[in-house]
Amino acid sequence: MLGIKTTFRGKKAFLRKTRRVPRKIKQKAIPRGIRRIVKGVIALALKNLSGPRRGLKTVTAKSGRQRAVPQKPELAGGYPVPRVSGNLLKLLGWLYPGQSKTSNGYSFAAGPMEGLLFNSAEYSKIISEGLGSSADYGPRRFAADAFEAFNAGGKAADIMTEEIMKEAR
Repeated sequence: MLGIKTTFRGKKAFLRKTRRVPRKIKQKAIPRGIRRIVKGVIALALKNLSGPRRGLKTVTAKSGRQRAVPQKPELAGGYPVPRVSGNLLKLLGWLYPGQSKTSNGYSFAAGPMEGLLFNSAEYSKIISEGLGSSADYGPRRFAADAFEAFNAGGKAADIMTEEIMKEAR
């Protein structure tokens, strides 16, 4: 085996121990492996963001005036993240190696040996880091948690090793 390892630091995942692989093989195999990894992570990130729709309930004030307010979801603070407008789910995007995209006024680009998972919803950072109105629920790092869940047991490294061995044959 090649002994490839993946690590996740901050918002990026890194491959380690690929120096022994010839450059010609890496240039074809690694982008293919990244595509497979990104597809797996996307599926889990979508699942993390596919909570139930948050309904409205009618509240009566002391004055007798009624108004509709969003209900507190049962799953608040965990996964899947409840949906209010659905933008967090709709604006989750991804790029395969060498692609670029503009979404919701933001530009994203993945290098030739990178995959990128992003969310261009204005409030994605608030949800992800547990800030502002989400402070009561704590951070829900839906993308990072999706990668860590996908990579449990070294799955990303196994995929890369498989792609490199396939290319070497």
